[in-house]
Amino acid sequence: MEVSALFRFLLMLASISLAVLSQEMVGEVRLSFYFESQDGRLLHGQTCDPWPYTKCDVYLTVCISSQGNGSCDVYFHRTGLWENANVGQAAISFPLKSPVPKILDVAVEVWDEDTSKSPDRIAKFRGNLVVAEMQNTPSAFHMAREEIVFANKARLESYGHIICARFYYGGDCSRRCIPDPERYACDANGYKKCRRGAEISIVPFFFHTGPECHRGYNPCAPEYNTCSSHGTCSPAGDYNVSFQCTCDSEWRGIRCDQRVPPCLVAMLTNRTLCQNGGKCRDLSGNDGTYICDCPSGWWGRHCEKKTAVVYVSFTNILLSPTPFNFECLYAIIDRR
Repeated sequence: MEVSALFRFLLMLASISLAVLSQEMVGEVRLSFYFESQDGRLLHGQTCDPWPYTKCDVYLTVCISSQGNGSCDVYFHRTGLWENANVGQAAISFPLKSPVPKILDVAVEVWDEDTSKSPDRIAKFRGNLVVAEMQNTPSAFHMAREEIVFANKARLESYGHIICARFYYGGDCSRRCIPDPERYACDANGYKKCRRGAEISIVPFFFHTGPECHRGYNPCAPEYNTCSSHGTCSPAGDYNVSFQCTCDSEWRGIRCDQRVPPCLVAMLTNRTLCQNGGKCRDLSGNDGTYICDCPSGWWGRHCEKKTAVVYVSFTNILLSPTPFNFECLYAIIDRR
């Protein structure tokens, strides 16, 4: 009974939370329209008013509906009247509430006001707005004439953008992130970025799954053996739970545990390891060993020592019953 009662209590809390969130404003949609009648005529070609009046008395209605609804359930607006004019414009804004609709149906009707009878329609335009694709600066979107048959010329320019409320992010402002001064910050896209000393875990709660940052985790802690002694570790990744090593100049690899061959380092930094025309050659392994292939006349680790050649002559050397002369060539190596 206790478990059942606890479950009912948690379910009630979840329902209350969802109800509150469903009424919460997550952003604001701003739309603007500019209409122009290019011939000053009604839908079927009649003039708006009898002669000598050549222009219309224009007003617009804007209907915003959920996808497939068509009942102006999101927003409805009627503009003021532009008398004796062939143009009209509207700038509107309305709150975007959770749950955010994926698509908004936008319908704009243009009317000619008559004092003696009901208004006459000039044109109707309709278009769809994909909320997640809206920009945060005004961008044009397409709206087409809804009438199949019409006998006038009219055009409509349409612009829209979305502004997320505080703590809401994403193209449709549906991602909520409130920074915690101890555990996490929110990045530009509204994802939690764990602060130093906090770790990440994915904690499901009823219908919501989101990241939670807990104190006590440092991806660069010595026990995790992240970077070798030849690199500096920094937290990285979406939630600061990964790491990145900044390697010393002669080391590379994810953990800075791979030595860059010395001859390659010398070439890249325009340095010379082997002197007097010697050729640097890296040896296999990760210990940074190399040798210098020295040209004739030079030796030493870096071909820095010169070979000395000395001629020695011997005469009248008695090595057999018959004396003879000979000459030897000695290579005297200077080992100083």
